[in-house]
Amino acid sequence: MPDFDTIVVGAGMAGLSAARLLAEAGRRVALVEARARIGGRILTERVPSAAGRLLPLELGAEFIHGLPMDSWNLIHEANLATEERGGSQFCWEQEKLGPCGGPFKSSFKILESLPAWLGAQPAGTDMPFSDYLTLAGVSADEAHSAIAYVEGFNAADSRKIGVAALARQQSAEDAIDSERIFHLKQGYDGLPRFLLEKFQRSGGSLFLDHPVSKLEWQRGSVRIWAHEGKTTLSLTAEQAIVTIPLGVLQSGAVEFLPAIRQLDDNAGRLAMGSALRMSLLFDRKFWEERAPGMSFLHSLGLLVPTWWSPEPDPAPVLTAWIAGAAAIGRFAPLVRQGHRQACSAVLDTLAQVFALPAASLQQWLVSSHLHDWQSDAYSRGSYSYAPAGALDASRALAQPVEHTIYFAGEHTDDQGHWGTVHAAIASGVRAAEQLVTA
Repeated sequence: MPDFDTIVVGAGMAGLSAARLLAEAGRRVALVEARARIGGRILTERVPSAAGRLLPLELGAEFIHGLPMDSWNLIHEANLATEERGGSQFCWEQEKLGPCGGPFKSSFKILESLPAWLGAQPAGTDMPFSDYLTLAGVSADEAHSAIAYVEGFNAADSRKIGVAALARQQSAEDAIDSERIFHLKQGYDGLPRFLLEKFQRSGGSLFLDHPVSKLEWQRGSVRIWAHEGKTTLSLTAEQAIVTIPLGVLQSGAVEFLPAIRQLDDNAGRLAMGSALRMSLLFDRKFWEERAPGMSFLHSLGLLVPTWWSPEPDPAPVLTAWIAGAAAIGRFAPLVRQGHRQACSAVLDTLAQVFALPAASLQQWLVSSHLHDWQSDAYSRGSYSYAPAGALDASRALAQPVEHTIYFAGEHTDDQGHWGTVHAAIASGVRAAEQLVTA
């Protein structure tokens, strides 16, 4: 007898979603997680405000994009309170802060036109987004703005991400009203905690702080080796669901014996995006005077190109978002120098945008918080995207391997929702259903 019926590798949202369903179906399930916590790329930190109240700050996933049923069904089941984000968008253009102008708005029109343009092309047409902008004759200003938006939103390199993927993403977003943005009032970690409770109530076994280094398999049989310090744990099962992030799969940190051809053929075709975010908690909303009701701020050309506030939540928090190859290339060296240097550079950029002394911002700052997902050994990046020519790679990865190995995670989504929590949830549900119906 194997130790378990199923081993689920990774306790992010994909792994928790799959493990919960399998345990509730009466299967003996082991959920094995490399970190000392659950949640994967959901990371909520609670920090004291100037008034002493604990505020949930997100250092990983933050938004619920639109109305995806996979997320909302779970949110309602867990009875978690949400709030829709609102407010106005501002841009720092030509060294002035004000409402966003034409080039920024053109970015959305360019992306919205992609599905129709691609539908009029021969089947299989794809190219990097930067090449498409040249082909379409987009002006330099509009191209610069569109590239900044795509690289920021998708954490991608515009010279790699494919227009076929962007077109599919646009259609997928339109279908769920993704222009509406929500957040969980008490913290995003409420979702993984709810799933874990359901999993353990159904008899599931959780192994934290056990990074898996090797998975040996043959049809109908799996053995994993995981490490806790100097101790090695070996577990057996009939099947495994592997939900570790794309960046970890690509790194070879987990050895598959024998090698899995569809993994080798397709994981390398996808790309792991790069993003850094720093949440800044102040003792006042100093930005209200110059940008009242600000939700998002776009400061293209500066060290930090994107900012957002929790509007209409009154918490005096600003998040600095640095994503994409070019932006990360400028900011990553500061992170390597240390948190203080990175925070100082972020405040300098903010001071430039709002025409305020950096010393004043430093005085008003209560705390700053950052997690470097690129250097995180159990993430190795932010979230995935599909380069030109790789639109089919996610679907190929999602196919069962001899009814024994199943892959899940946002990188296995083929509906256009790469990089989202709802894609991770849906992939875990899909893998569990594939396994049960095999």
